[in-house]
Amino acid sequence: IPLDSLPPTRLFTTLLALTSALSLYAQNWYTWSPPVDSNDYRMKSALSPSLESLYLYQDEHIFALKKPAGIHSVRLPSGQGGASLADLLLEDTPSLGDVAPNKHDAGLVQRLDFDTSGILLGAKTKSAWESLHQALLQGAFTKRYIALVEGMITESITISSYIGSPYRGAKKMRSYEHPPLRNIRALLGTSIYKPYATCPIAGMSFVEVSASPARRHQVRVHAATIGHTLVGDSLYGSAVVLPD
Repeated sequence: IPLDSLPPTRLFTTLLALTSALSLYAQNWYTWSPPVDSNDYRMKSALSPSLESLYLYQDEHIFALKKPAGIHSVRLPSGQGGASLADLLLEDTPSLGDVAPNKHDAGLVQRLDFDTSGILLGAKTKSAWESLHQALLQGAFTKRYIALVEGMITESITISSYIGSPYRGAKKMRSYEHPPLRNIRALLGTSIYKPYATCPIAGMSFVEVSASPARRHQVRVHAATIGHTLVGDSLYGSAVVLPD
């Protein structure tokens, strides 16, 4: 059933149910044993069958995966944070470590935040990775997200700003209306928040977000900047505490 054909109240309850189902799916999708040491990222072999169910498309050049919430796209630079989808890919297909400039990316072209579910695109050859990477940089991809935000959004909101931080490796990004100082690495991004449904009683709205070109934390930063923080996003000031 097309979501935009549902009445607002039915749409809200449907999307809320889907969100809960995806959360449960992510929690039960994998089992992770703590590594013996900080350099041991081997996954349990029992996980391999689960990887196959995540493929949306693949051929000899590229692949597309559905990433559940609750797992990192790639290994964190600090070596902390537990398992990642890239680790699982590398255990299943070690040759993917030769595709991207960073072997730990396992051929993935882009990333999604730990708590975000969605589609990840990857390559199986160096030439395919370079082609996809260039297309991404040139804005050839359209990225859309479904998000639950605080407050009532009843009409589309567009925001453009520079996303970045003065601190290298910062966990939290900032939004700059104008190009920041040279010592602050920030990149321009545009986000459009289109209302799907609102729930006045809960004080929340379901929105579709188009992000170009989707900088790190762009959707989250822009949501907070326009006064509609993602529900449960404590890093950017959400007043709602979600259960673990």
